Amino acid sequence: MATYTTTFAYALKHCRNAVRGRLHGHGGGLRTEGEAPQGSGGAFPSASAVERSDFLRLMRWRAESWDPWRARDRVREAVAAMGPELSGLRASLRALRADVRNDVRRRKENVKEKISARLRRRRPTYAVGMPLSELTNASPVLRALGIGALGLLSRAWMTLLNTTRVYGRENIEAALHRDQRRALITVSNHAAALDDPLVTAAVLPLDKLLRADDVRWTLCATDRCFKTSLMARMFRAVKVLPVERGVGLHQPGMEAAQKLLADGEWVHIFPEGTRQPRGRIGPIRAGVGKLAVSCMQARAGDGTDGAAAALPPLLVPIAHRGMDEVMPRGSVAPRVGRDVTVVVGAPVDMSDLAAALSAGTLTADDVQAEVARRVGRSLAQLNAALDADEAGDVLALPAAAAARGVGAGDEAAPAGRGGGERVELDFGTDFFAPLEGARGVGEGPLRRWWGVLRREVTKPVAPWGAFAA
Repeated sequence: MATYTTTFAYALKHCRNAVRGRLHGHGGGLRTEGEAPQGSGGAFPSASAVERSDFLRLMRWRAESWDPWRARDRVREAVAAMGPELSGLRASLRALRADVRNDVRRRKENVKEKISARLRRRRPTYAVGMPLSELTNASPVLRALGIGALGLLSRAWMTLLNTTRVYGRENIEAALHRDQRRALITVSNHAAALDDPLVTAAVLPLDKLLRADDVRWTLCATDRCFKTSLMARMFRAVKVLPVERGVGLHQPGMEAAQKLLADGEWVHIFPEGTRQPRGRIGPIRAGVGKLAVSCMQARAGDGTDGAAAALPPLLVPIAHRGMDEVMPRGSVAPRVGRDVTVVVGAPVDMSDLAAALSAGTLTADDVQAEVARRVGRSLAQLNAALDADEAGDVLALPAAAAARGVGAGDEAAPAGRGGGERVELDFGTDFFAPLEGARGVGEGPLRRWWGVLRREVTKPVAPWGAFAA
């Protein structure tokens, strides 16, 4: 190895001397120590030059036509002639350097994904592997205080610090007075991180908002609401179930929601699964259909009669516009002084699907897909009504006689307290009830006082008693 090092040192030294000779006008001759420039009649080469004769013959320098690119080729030829060991080592080093460069480049391109994956692996999860009882149990005192405080704060934020208009409140009020054995599923579009609890607090009556037993259950991703044990305890107290992203439908959070629906509870979900831009309804995922089908199957397998077994859960759609301004993406706290419009639609009719599932004419997968399709259609109709309202037209709500016990010959409901018109039922078809001349509604001393402050617009659009058990 020492011989190879000495040879490279000689080569570099002679290249330097050749360049110096060319620059100083000495004809570019290759000289060693003790040599005189060519053409000047100098002495013969010194002993040191003679000792290097083997190396000079190997390099085959041509002083009269010295070229740095050719010199590089000569060095490569000399290295190859010295033996395969050195040339193989250089090739290995070059390959190793290329691999290192490629690896560094890949790491720079994927640094964000690698960090996110590492954080996901290291953060604790509070959903996978937990018993269902731990997902729903909480201290009654803590739950009552948490839901009451959160409900009042959300209601004040939506009605005092912002202007909120609610259409079709009677739809949700009638659904809340359903048979206690019948489950309730509410779905809404997802526009902001705080759609729940802000929109829920704006829609619910005040007496229901303050009662922990009447408030909805909802679902939230573990990487957002269940990062620590303290956050997990707090969100469980306000009736939030954890769901793990990318795990699928078969996970403890979804199983807990199915069990709650089987017991006749109220579960609110965002069927799109993620936030969507303003005025857009994203694709409906399979979660809402899974919950509805599991509720139908639980009702059919609990030993009840055929009529009760065919009774599907109430599925009420809700659409809102303006929450993207109250809580934009990346915002730390909700904003004030914004306008929000909320529309509560009529329940989605699923009685035929429940009957077909009980009779075996449709499979669970078929019913699940059809429920998702009907939910998407209902949300699209409400979104179209919000588009018309935003454009300055008269807002009209799509409504359907979709409740149990209402037929084509039943009498239509009288006009509501909000000044609504008498609407004739056309069972099985959709109709539009224009909301002209709507005004605020207050019931009782406390509701009248609160109705003055909330500055909202309500109007009945569904028949009275349409959602009776």
